[in-house]
Amino acid sequence: MRNVIYVLVFLFALSAGSKTGSAQNTDPKERHQYVIAPRDFALPVIVAQPDSPLDFVETQTLINIDTRVFTPSFRLRNHGTKPIRSFTVATAGNSEWNWTAKNSGDYFLAGQIKTLEEDNRDEVVPLTDALRDRLKLSGSMKGFMVLLVVSVEYADGSVFHETGYEALNDYIPIISAALNSPCKPKSNSVPK
Repeated sequence: MRNVIYVLVFLFALSAGSKTGSAQNTDPKERHQYVIAPRDFALPVIVAQPDSPLDFVETQTLINIDTRVFTPSFRLRNHGTKPIRSFTVATAGNSEWNWTAKNSGDYFLAGQIKTLEEDNRDEVVPLTDALRDRLKLSGSMKGFMVLLVVSVEYADGSVFHETGYEALNDYIPIISAALNSPCKPKSNSVPK
């Protein structure tokens, strides 16, 4: 079972992409339509980080209707007590998003909720049966996307840094190697 979970994480990490990354190769005037991926098909998973001042809220996985690229959609809440000057969040093994206040008047204050990379050309449309068929959104789960806060710099200069992020990113190639190696069937006999 553990190997199945690793395979799912790797496969989803390979198929996932950020809206920014996928939009760079398209016409800047082009509209982008997305559907919300059913949770039994693609699941966003948020890493428990009790020391982080940021919480992911309204988190879901979107699928671009034209490119079939998976991307996370989320907002962030500063549940800490200090104003934040900058932060980095990520989907492990795939994409990072950075934000920095332009000046002290733009700090991310305690209790505020922030949306990153809003684009008025992006539109979430209902997932109809026709779209479900076109996007092949049936069958077993295809994977999950692991979201976490990588680092936060507070207005006073202190920082939060998730040390587990580097370890998780180092682990992704191990999963890749395991996927590319030939599988040996397990023996039903017990070693003596």
